[in-house]
Formats: sequence, C-alpha cells, structure tokens
Amino acid sequence: MRINEHIQRGNDGIYIIDGNQQLKICREIGISSIKTDIETNEKVGTIDYDDMGMMRSIDIKRSDYLTPSKLLKYQAVGMDVMSNNAQYIAMYLRDEEITALKLYSHSKLGFDKYEDKEIYKLYECIGCKSIYKGDLELEPKGTKDNWLSMFNQEVLGHAPLELISVISLSAVLIGYIGEELALDTQIVHISGNSTIGKSTAMKLAISMFGYPDVKKRGLFTTYNSTDNALIRKISGINGVPIAFDELSMSKIDNFTEVIYRITNGTDKDRLNKNLEIRKTESWLTTVLSNGEKSLVKSANKNAGIQVRVLEIDDLVWTKDAKNAERINQTIMNNYGHIGIEFAQFVMEKGKDEIKNIYEKCIVKIKQIFKNKNVIDEFSNRRINKFAIILATAILFEEMLGIKLNKKEIMNILVNAEKTSIKNRNFDKSIIDYLKEYISSNPSKFKHGLEKITTNDYVGRLTNKKDYTELEIVPMQFEKIIKEGGFEDEKVVLKELKKNGYLDHEKDRNTRKRKVNSEMKTNVYVIKIPNN
Repeated sequence: MRINEHIQRGNDGIYIIDGNQQLKICREIGISSIKTDIETNEKVGTIDYDDMGMMRSIDIKRSDYLTPSKLLKYQAVGMDVMSNNAQYIAMYLRDEEITALKLYSHSKLGFDKYEDKEIYKLYECIGCKSIYKGDLELEPKGTKDNWLSMFNQEVLGHAPLELISVISLSAVLIGYIGEELALDTQIVHISGNSTIGKSTAMKLAISMFGYPDVKKRGLFTTYNSTDNALIRKISGINGVPIAFDELSMSKIDNFTEVIYRITNGTDKDRLNKNLEIRKTESWLTTVLSNGEKSLVKSANKNAGIQVRVLEIDDLVWTKDAKNAERINQTIMNNYGHIGIEFAQFVMEKGKDEIKNIYEKCIVKIKQIFKNKNVIDEFSNRRINKFAIILATAILFEEMLGIKLNKKEIMNILVNAEKTSIKNRNFDKSIIDYLKEYISSNPSKFKHGLEKITTNDYVGRLTNKKDYTELEIVPMQFEKIIKEGGFEDEKVVLKELKKNGYLDHEKDRNTRKRKVNSEMKTNVYVIKIPNN
C-alpha cells in the first residue's frame, strides 16, 4: 500500500522510495487505532510493530509518536527506531492516522457535555461511542436478566432492600438535575451491628453500576484511606454512586471536614509545583456509607452535619442469612447493567419532566412530614433529599414495570428524620449532655452555698422549683462543651438562649455572680429542667 510519494509499506517493513530504488528504513510498524479522550481531546495511538519477529502492540500518545526524539525511547520495548530513521517513522505514522480505526474513551463518570450534547458515562457512554479507560472495575458482567430475576425474588417486597436500591439510583437524578436545582451531594450512612446485612445491601446497590466488592478497585470501596484519598475517589463523579464500607476502618478521627467537603461537591484549592492554584475537580452524586458506628456521631455536634447526612440506624436490611447469600451469589456474577439503563430512561424523559416529578415529591413529602409532626427549622433543607429518593422510586417503578412499597420506604425515611430532628435540636441535646456530665462528675460541682474546696471545680448547682440552676464560669463551660464534641460554644449558647434555658443579663450571655469570694465575676447560668 502506497502511503505517500516517498514512503510505503513492503512485505517485511517500511521503505523509502528513491527513484527506482527501495531503501528499507525499519521493520513492520503501523497504527491500528487511535483513541480520543472525549474529556481532554488527547489522542493515543495503538502502534503495532515487529519486535524482532514477533508482532506486538503498544499505546503511545500522539505527541510521542509524531515527535522523532520521543520515539527513540521505544527502542527499549523492541521497536525498530533509531536516530537516523525516527523522522521517517514519524512521517509514516502521521499518514497512517488517516486509515486507522477511530475510537473514543473517557476516565470520568456520570453526566457531562460532549460537542454540546448531554452524555452519561459509565463503562460505555450514552450520547457518544466511548469506552471507560480508567482503573475502576466497571465492565458489565453476566446478564441483566439474571440480575432482575434475583431482584424480583430477593429484593422486591422487602422495603429496606428496595430503599437502598433506590438510594443508589438517586445518584443519577442528582447528577442530572442537581446543578440546576442547587442540590448537594447526598451522603447516606447506614449503621448498626454486623449481623443486619449492611454490606450486602450496599453491594446490591452498587451492583447496578459496577463490580460490587472491595477485592478489586471499584465503586464499592473501604474507609481505609486518608481524608484526601477519600475525596480523590469521589472527584469527577456526576451521577454515579460510590460506597464506603465499614467506618471503623477509617484512620480519620473527626469526620466534620470530610462531610462538608463531600457535600459541597468540590475540593479545596491546592498549589501545583509552580505555586499556582491547581484546577480542582467537582462532583455531584450519592455517597453510600456504612459502619457499626454513626457517621454523624463521628463528627462535631452541629446542625450543619445533621442536615447534610441522611443516617439510617439499626434497620435489618436483609430478610435472613440465606437471602443475603443468594443476593451476593448473583451480584458477584451479574452487575453493571441497570444503572446505565436507568440513566438512559431518565435522559429520555428530559429534565423538565424529571424536575416536575421531583417538585411533586417535595409537596407530597412536606405533607407527610406535617401530618406526622416531623418538622423543625431545618426540615426544608432536608426535604429535597427525601424528594430525590421518592422521585427515583417512581421512575424506577415505571422503568421496570414493578410496584415498590413506597409507603414503607417513606416510613423508614420518616423514622430517620425523627431521629435526626432529636439530635440536631441542640438546646435539648446540650441539656442531656450537661445532665450526663454532672451525673458522671459529681465531685466537680458544689450545691447551694457550699464552699469551693477543690481545684477541679466546674460549677455550682442550685435547686429551683421546676429546674436546677447550673452556674458555670465561661472557661469551664467551653472546656466541657469541646469534650462533648460540640463545635462552638457560641452556637450552643445561642440555642440555649433562644429556647429559654439561659438566664442572662440584657444583651449578654452571662450574669454577675460571686464565685467563692466577695468579688462578682461573669458566669453562665443555665436552667436544667428537672424532668
């Protein structure tokens, strides 16, 4: 085959044509395909070459195979390239590009734009012909029918497993409409002891999108990482769930910053080696988490954490051990089919229809919460999380032609919200904490007019008609608040004052009281209800 006027392929290599003479410049070489990264437009050629009698293939960046000096390093793998023929080989490979098979690849996951068109990237891509080239195990295995058969027999009719499946698929809706509606990445943590099927539930959830275990690198991973490593696993994902297994494996002492970073959807600015601000990745998705302990309680006690994490505690996720075993056997051999089909279904509906379903779910959930008296000042910020889950359930039902137990699913979510409301009302939680602290440290408190005789004095208790008055100096109050995991004593004092638990002078948080001397000093005076 003649490539151009001067260079052509012969039976045993590449030749330069000079008049009637043929000069062999190298053994056989050519480009079988060129992969274009749809995210960066960077091109990589698959170069086929004769390695001393054996044909081999290697992927080389276009910037390497078209640059003679860079081609020389491939001598090490047997390519017949030298300083006196590298220029001709580069010219030949450039002409080979015309007939090479054109392929496309991606390394990020979820929703994106390509040539002004909305696409969705998993192992394959909806909207363009692209294959995943990253190091996560995403290639589908087995069949969709086998997975669905398991789902119909083992999951359908058991609300906890229906719920975790829907929560996983909710990542698609968050990635699709989340940016336009200013939604955050959703964290869903399931906690409880080791016999309630938490890991099986999360593996089931992830099996819709990819390999559902920690034995290979995939969307189901562990907490055995630094906080920065956890963030890197999420970076670049828009509409594909990721799961972190077993919180107790984490080396992180306090999850406050991690929770804020995950839900905010962007990493903090960092400098590159030239001291310039490096481009940060973003993400918008659903993050699943499990552990025997609470994620919320592994962070500072503040309302921001409570609002950002949907935590479901002590729910029995699988029906029994055999149910868990049958699920695991199926999903390890059949995975990666449902998630991309659901994304296709959602995209065909279009954003306007999806947002309309979501808005109707908000109205419905507001009414449910109102009827059950499950509401506080943060409820409006929480309702969108539940609305995304309910909207996903409605769409999943339509896609598969099934009926989920949405009433029981909502009951689980309502109970989770009841617990969250109880925990995020700091005026009550701080009162409970103070009661526990006083009960555990009786020697640190004096009663009534008792004289202070110990150095570890914390405060004075005085019985009143309906409450016990705690008089405490600010330095000691700040200390015990931090011991209890409350992030900021100013926030705690504000809540106590707002709810009538703080006895204070006008425009202050304190009162002047005598503390074991004739001189008055500023103290906090807290009313602790006797009941």
